[in-house]
Amino acid sequence: MDRVEVKLRHTKKVDPAEGETDSIELELLLGGALTSEQERRLREIADHCPVHRALTGEIVIAHA
Repeated sequence: MDRVEVKLRHTKKVDPAEGETDSIELELLLGGALTSEQERRLREIADHCPVHRALTGEIVIAHA
């Protein structure tokens, strides 16, 4: 692998009945001579990084 590029696009949908919904579109570009198995595994690992888990899990903000 010789290159990794991550592109994110954020949108916010406002529905009077349901409220606001945030959506993030992720594009992960992997460059280099990777087998399909290596690319699959790297994408799997990316889905388990701390930032991804924080954004897809429940977020609690505690004020000090």
